[in-house]
Amino acid sequence: MNRKEIIYLSVMGVAIVLYLGLQIFGPKPIDWSESYSSLDKIPYGGYILKQELPVLSPSDQVEINHKPLFQSLNDEFSGLEAELNWIFINSRIGFDPFETDLLLQRVNEGDQVFIAASEFSSKFADTLNLETDYEYSPWDSSITNFEVQSPEDFSLSFSNPALDSTKKWTYPKLLRRYFSSFDSTSTTILGTDNASAVNFIKVSFGDGAFFLHSNPAVFTNYFLRDVEYADYAFKALSYLPPENRIVWDEHYKIGRRYEDSPIKYVLANADLKMGWYLAIVGIILFMIFRGKRKQRIIPIIKPPVNSSIEFAKTIGDLYLEKGNHHTIALKRIDFFLEYIRSNLGLETYKVDDQFISDVSRRSGIEESEIDKLFSLIADIRQNDKIDTSSLKLLTNRIDWFYNQSKR
Repeated sequence: MNRKEIIYLSVMGVAIVLYLGLQIFGPKPIDWSESYSSLDKIPYGGYILKQELPVLSPSDQVEINHKPLFQSLNDEFSGLEAELNWIFINSRIGFDPFETDLLLQRVNEGDQVFIAASEFSSKFADTLNLETDYEYSPWDSSITNFEVQSPEDFSLSFSNPALDSTKKWTYPKLLRRYFSSFDSTSTTILGTDNASAVNFIKVSFGDGAFFLHSNPAVFTNYFLRDVEYADYAFKALSYLPPENRIVWDEHYKIGRRYEDSPIKYVLANADLKMGWYLAIVGIILFMIFRGKRKQRIIPIIKPPVNSSIEFAKTIGDLYLEKGNHHTIALKRIDFFLEYIRSNLGLETYKVDDQFISDVSRRSGIEESEIDKLFSLIADIRQNDKIDTSSLKLLTNRIDWFYNQSKR
């Protein structure tokens, strides 16, 4: 390494260290993005609410749900005799039709569900006859948060005299969302704003009920840090039966966290991510300047001849000549299992009664037909050879599954 290279690397290293030092020890910009996750302490995270929820539970414990409903209702929360209080808070609740049916069934059997969201998925909203709306207000680009800005802000209050219906809590107008339509025969109005628009309702459903709030941001850290605003949030949650166990949703969130790894942690932090990119750029520049002096002359190599067609024909002739039906069957099985993983969202490493039941629910095909198909697959895997009729039977049953599956 000559003198110029040493100077270049030294200057680059000092620049990177100085930049990282300024980013790490300098003032951090506030993250105003919406998260609603209990793991986030940013203004619109749900850390404070999650920490204080045990006061609403007799056992002082809150269950955390990290899975989609079709999994959690068949795993951790299946077969429970006691009713549960479910809490979903996000800007939009997007249950698919299958998950909506499962949740409706649980509520019909006695569970209570508290949902704070500005929008609801179409199947869920249609079932409960709900429509939400908002009032447009001009946006000032200089505003970077939801501070109370002017008398144009709106206020919320409860309809129940036991919760002091005369008291009002003022919020920024940018947060104003309300229910524009609902089924009055099964709905109780629990809260309104200063324009008499309904923002908090109870929808009775079977033995349970849905408590729906159209302003999810009022349950975030930004407002709950203030005792007065926390009073409003916990009064709204007080409608949930205190004897029920609480299940806090962490899956249906904008800021949902995935499995952590060192690289994901670095890329999730703006300062570390910039340092990571600078390091990569520095390494690439070093390789470029260093390579100009060290790289050997690259000999001219003729491009390989494209023999893909000949290769495919050779493989086809080999299968035709050898009659290796077992190998073809195994490949069909591999493609079929990949279809289940990709389209049904299920793992295929373990085929048992629970797996058969999950495939049946997700595909809409009877369990008996699923069981026959996987029994045939098991028989083919155990044998070293199969005849033409077995291969045709496997092909027909897999094709029938593709045609009948709802996903």
